Amino acid sequence: METEDKHKLVVDEWFRNGYNGAKAWQSQYPESKIRSAAAEFVRMLTNVNISDYKKAKENELLEASRFTHLESLNYAKNAIYADVTDVIGLQADEIKELPLQLKQLISEVDIKQRVMLKEEGVEVVQEHIKIKFFNKKDALEMLNKNIGFYKEDNSQKGKLISTPVREWVDPPKHDEA
Repeated sequence: METEDKHKLVVDEWFRNGYNGAKAWQSQYPESKIRSAAAEFVRMLTNVNISDYKKAKENELLEASRFTHLESLNYAKNAIYADVTDVIGLQADEIKELPLQLKQLISEVDIKQRVMLKEEGVEVVQEHIKIKFFNKKDALEMLNKNIGFYKEDNSQKGKLISTPVREWVDPPKHDEA
């Protein structure tokens, strides 16, 4: 197999394995140590043909996902305004029936059942459901970055302050009449 073909397989594996370059390299070069595999992966991406192949794959994934900037902003907005109290007291089956917009905001569901025996010999199943949502603060931060909320602050970074330090420490005295 040609080296370039092997490198394309490395790129394919990189997409499959969650963007771990060293592991992707080792899929085609198993004798490589992890550190050298990581370095070789980075070096491989400097090859124009491989870089173009990677970009083409990224574009294919982007097109297949059809996830737009507007959808990303709407998702963040939904996360910010979601009312998590809507899930209080729900049973596991009811959680499955939640609206899609609310279900998409759930990052984790932990259901524990405990069977207890009452004095009368009757079994009682107690269900404890823990639902974890994505962080609203992170969603707000992402939304603010995307809409340019921090643009003014960022444009101020790196500017020289023209006010002499003396004026910060000793404000000018005004004549009192």
